[in-house]
Amino acid sequence: MPFSKRNRALLWFALIISPIFLIYQGWDLFIEDGEPILQGNDDSGYFLWLNSWVVDGDIDLKNNLVDLNTLTPDIRHEWINNTHPTTGHVLNKYPVGWALMNWPAYKLTHLLYGFIKEHPRGTEPIYFTVIWLYQLALGLLSLVLCHRILRRFLPDETALWALLATWLASPLLYYQVARLGMVHNQVFFLSMVIIRLSLKLRDTSTAINWMLLGFASGMLLISRPTAVAYLLIPFWYCLHQIRSNPKAEYKRLGIGIIAGAIPLLVQLGIWKEIYGSWFVFSYTNESFFFLKPALWSSLFSNRHGLFNWHPLLLIGAVGWIIASFRKNAFPKVWIVSFALVVYINSAWWCWWFGSSFGNRSYEVSILFFMAGLGFIYEQFKSSKIKLRILSAATLTAILWNVLILSEYMTNHIDRELAVSYLERLTGWF
Repeated sequence: MPFSKRNRALLWFALIISPIFLIYQGWDLFIEDGEPILQGNDDSGYFLWLNSWVVDGDIDLKNNLVDLNTLTPDIRHEWINNTHPTTGHVLNKYPVGWALMNWPAYKLTHLLYGFIKEHPRGTEPIYFTVIWLYQLALGLLSLVLCHRILRRFLPDETALWALLATWLASPLLYYQVARLGMVHNQVFFLSMVIIRLSLKLRDTSTAINWMLLGFASGMLLISRPTAVAYLLIPFWYCLHQIRSNPKAEYKRLGIGIIAGAIPLLVQLGIWKEIYGSWFVFSYTNESFFFLKPALWSSLFSNRHGLFNWHPLLLIGAVGWIIASFRKNAFPKVWIVSFALVVYINSAWWCWWFGSSFGNRSYEVSILFFMAGLGFIYEQFKSSKIKLRILSAATLTAILWNVLILSEYMTNHIDRELAVSYLERLTGWF
């Protein structure tokens, strides 16, 4: 089916804007000892596991910290000296999922680069370039999967329009194009795999589907543990499937559990080696305040509030919730999952999530807002006036996102603190 004019315009806009941000963020990948795709503590913490596994063949991170130039000297010194009193290992609070996902690409690069350079450190530009391209491929594939999920509930053209419009007006644009050293692109990819496979269970329940679903779920947990809320979605579909055919499905469930246990055992084994215990809360002194969640702030604050920074998502959220209750257009388990995500994110002591473009902790929920925006489009398309209003709002939101993203990436607005609408409008001046 040929694309509509509206979808062609969005596709061209995405194909022009994305490479601009991509090139700006990644130009110095090819500079020896320049800044790679890792830009801070989180990125560096994820990468340290990968670097130590492949280059050293161990999980002793001290020498890897010495070689890594993506941390300030003070933070590096503090990290090197932050060791466990019993095991003596340098502590690393970050889970291992990002490293495990990137291991195949990084390991292959190390093997091939070893023929060119003797004793590579694993921090040469070629390594980060490969990871960069690998993560970009995951991001592209995640959007393809996202479209396939949406078109189960919406017409193809509407699903594509909703995906492109919401993506261009959301924080995903940054985390899937410019900030690939963080875990959010990977979390979105794994979640799209999980939701896609969950929906497919209704059509074709096979052992391979259950195995992939289990493994992806395990990977999601060790990539970003708070993403556990999204696993309510496969849990619901799996429960329904088991009830419909318990004898056959229990066997497949067992296969899924075994597959999911593999990545979990990797994480548990590393915790055991580093901390001396199988079960650890590695984010020491970083608490959840479940009795005092900052619900409003997480969604509407100038300090990275989800809907404050990305208003089109609020329109999508309203459309999605209305459609779920009035029209039964989307699974209600999505609402339960999102509510739990909001609660967990807002209960975190750092509910604004540090240096963040918008609120990065809601990356997977953007699928729900895409669905809602698509539903609104379907309701409005019979009215030229309503459709023009929606199109104008969408275009404004996309241009707004491009504006603040360009300011964010060039440090014309603060990355950590609250930024008012006026500051965002005048950031370049």
